[in-house]
Amino acid sequence: ILVDKELYNCSDTIHISVFDAVLITSPTAINTATAQIVSTSDTVPETIELTETGVDTSEFSGTILTSSTQSGPGYLLVSHSDTITASYHDEGCDGAPADVTDTATADCQGPVISNIVVSDLTTSSATITWTTSEMAEGSVSFGLNVPPGTQANETGTTMDHSITLEGLTDATVYFFQVASRDAGGNETIDNAGGAYYFFITLEFTSIMEANMDTNP
Repeated sequence: ILVDKELYNCSDTIHISVFDAVLITSPTAINTATAQIVSTSDTVPETIELTETGVDTSEFSGTILTSSTQSGPGYLLVSHSDTITASYHDEGCDGAPADVTDTATADCQGPVISNIVVSDLTTSSATITWTTSEMAEGSVSFGLNVPPGTQANETGTTMDHSITLEGLTDATVYFFQVASRDAGGNETIDNAGGAYYFFITLEFTSIMEANMDTNP
């Protein structure tokens, strides 16, 4: 038995796969199986119906939703840091039954964002940096109005984030927000409490201008 991820948030879908050739009662039909799943918060096993992925594949799959508020058919109640355990009773091809399991963790809290700084301002660019309490992806949404609609993304995950915005107009106010998403899919957005952060690009000022096409 396998679950498809190591981390699940509190509003997620757990995909469960079971591989068992013994369950092939008919090699020309789609067969079914059942598995069970529990969490630290939901200790009464939830039963999941599994369906063979194709004729004679010996692979069975099914899903269940995670929830922070409900349990029962189709739902597994979870809280942050819960251990999720999926189990399957394998009758065994050699007549030796065994219970097999796979585990994951519930991650229901987004990263904490801090230390948002605007640096390296020029007439056409600015760099936004911030830190997160855990490894996460990062993005900046920026624009001339709120909510800002242009997004710049980082590649990979880090705790020290830096995104340089380019192609900006000089002497212009830009509003922005930062966002970070962790491995569990939990996203935190910091937009200064709805007021949005802002910066002003430097102004290009001509101190002296002269035509140098010919020797002046």
